[in-house]
Amino acid sequence: LLRAGHVTVRIALPAPGTIAVRWTWRGLLIAAGRRSLRAPGSAPLAIALTKAGRRILARARRSLVLVTTGTASLSGQAPVSVSRTVALERRVAPKRRRH
Repeated sequence: LLRAGHVTVRIALPAPGTIAVRWTWRGLLIAAGRRSLRAPGSAPLAIALTKAGRRILARARRSLVLVTTGTASLSGQAPVSVSRTVALERRVAPKRRRH
């Protein structure tokens, strides 16, 4: 995630509309993405790190607990938001043995 600067997920909407995703850590915006669909179906959604997000992930020495908020605004309906807490774990490459 840190190397690429973004993560792409597949989303599906039952009607035309827009979906927005925000990742926050201690009130700071870490990453965000938005995608609009003109017809029902699925499409990729890129969630890109912000400048603050890159800095925080680069300095993290352990997992971060993020709040992920998704808001779907479908045509003709009121926006719906859902928030979940997720742990983003730091994956460290194994140390190589010297022979």
